[in-house]
Amino acid sequence: MKQAVKKKKPSVVRLVALPANKQELKMLENVKQFHKRSSDADTIRFLLKQENEKILTETAPTGAVGA
Repeated sequence: MKQAVKKKKPSVVRLVALPANKQELKMLENVKQFHKRSSDADTIRFLLKQENEKILTETAPTGAVGA
């Protein structure tokens, strides 16, 4: 008896454009080289993850409640 192979649903991907001037492109290249990232998209993902972690750390509750 053959089992039916379930098709994976494609993950949702949203294309984000970055209109940038020469100075901004230079800054992106500097960041990419400094962090040894392989592409512009990888660099942007890396920076987004870093900033998101900072935000979550700042908004996370700390300390004892009701103390």
